Amino acid sequence: MLNLNTIREQDKLRHELAQATADYLAAGGTIDQPADITAGLTPAHWRDNPDTGIPGASKTEITRHELALADRIRAYASIGMNERQIRSKTGLNTATLRKIAKRHRIAMAKAKYKEAA
Repeated sequence: MLNLNTIREQDKLRHELAQATADYLAAGGTIDQPADITAGLTPAHWRDNPDTGIPGASKTEITRHELALADRIRAYASIGMNERQIRSKTGLNTATLRKIAKRHRIAMAKAKYKEAA
């Protein structure tokens, strides 16, 4: 549950810090941020990872193994294999296959079941 008094106290501290920063900069001070610091970035900055080039990737590091699996899944999907066939080729379970496909934006065909005659 949110405590409004705590939120108001934090807002007051944020305002004081912003004012102190503005005063420091107005007096000629400079603030340098190292390029490798990622604090304060929005989740969108994490998802559009320049190292992997994969939009929508989570904050966790995407391994090379997963990238290789995604390439295989994309290739199988491009030749028309359905989800069941891709699972049998890659050895992945349904949840993992769908998670990787979603993360790498791979569209897969659903398996067509034959009706009993």
